[in-house]
Amino acid sequence: MKRLMHHMAFSRARRGFNARRESFYIDLAEAIDDNESITLFFAQRRDFCVAQGLSGMRLIYDTMLLRLNEKEGRLSHVLEPIVPSGDMVSLAANDHAQDDRNRADDLRSLATSITRGRMMFAILRKALAGPAMAAPVIIAFPILIALFFIPQYEAIAPPSEWGRWGRSLYAFSMLLRTHGVLLAAMAPAGAYAFFKSFSLWRGSLRKRFDRHLPYSLYRDFVGTSFLTALARLTKARVGISEALAILEEKATPWLAWHIGQIRDNLQARPDDYAAAFDTGLFAPDIHLRLVTYAERSRGDFSEGLTRLGTDGLVYVHASVERSGSRLTVAALLVAVAVLAYFYGGNTMISRNVSQIVQERTDALSY
Repeated sequence: MKRLMHHMAFSRARRGFNARRESFYIDLAEAIDDNESITLFFAQRRDFCVAQGLSGMRLIYDTMLLRLNEKEGRLSHVLEPIVPSGDMVSLAANDHAQDDRNRADDLRSLATSITRGRMMFAILRKALAGPAMAAPVIIAFPILIALFFIPQYEAIAPPSEWGRWGRSLYAFSMLLRTHGVLLAAMAPAGAYAFFKSFSLWRGSLRKRFDRHLPYSLYRDFVGTSFLTALARLTKARVGISEALAILEEKATPWLAWHIGQIRDNLQARPDDYAAAFDTGLFAPDIHLRLVTYAERSRGDFSEGLTRLGTDGLVYVHASVERSGSRLTVAALLVAVAVLAYFYGGNTMISRNVSQIVQERTDALSY
């Protein structure tokens, strides 16, 4: 029980820490600029949490101090159980920075990337705010028809006489009536699996989905972050093959699969960077520029990677803004289609049932 309570407190504190971790990265960068010991930086924050009674956040800094004594105090190891997996590629690059100045600059760049990411997700949330507000009506209306109206129609006339549209609504109604509890339980699990699929699902089939929303947004953002981290490593005079191996170790399964493909391609054709990076990791525009830089560099690839990593974030931000508008329109079209289908089907069944009742009444009058 004590272990469970500790885990719950740590998880709650980790969520709070990650909600504003860009400030932590900036403060850590300033401490490095001032030649302050990282151990002292963590210890002061831990002591502050103790003094303020912030027991949850104290667990965060206790974990950092404990892991700082392992694996040469590499930040990617220190922060691995705390920060999101998306930060790990950048932190792995930070481990190999040439000097403290570059380490600090890398941390500021990571903080900027996180801030841009939050801005992008804010755009998406705003784009989907309208459809989200209409979601209760969109969900409740079909359920109302399936569980209340359809059984009343069924008591009057058999579904075989409702027409094709009506029979399809009857099938939906039976599905809810017989498996409604199971479907209600599966909905949260399905949503969880969908969100986890962004970082876990990989392979040839996933590459096809990455060309379309919403997976394309994840591809663009993670692909650009990968380029930025790779550029940092190459600037630190780490070879491409070694840099890819470092990043693959800390990458999510989806990104690790792409990095593995890139490494295999480079092993087969060591000097063909354009073909090696053609794994579906980048948006077509970014990959085209990657090909151009590869052709110009004549094997010296680091400068092109640096420019792509910087410019790519701007590209992704613009892409998110365009995609936000498309998502709004698509969500509204889906909402209208669902409401039209159930409203039209209910109206059609009502007419058919009324006609059947009229025919029975006329038959009895004779």
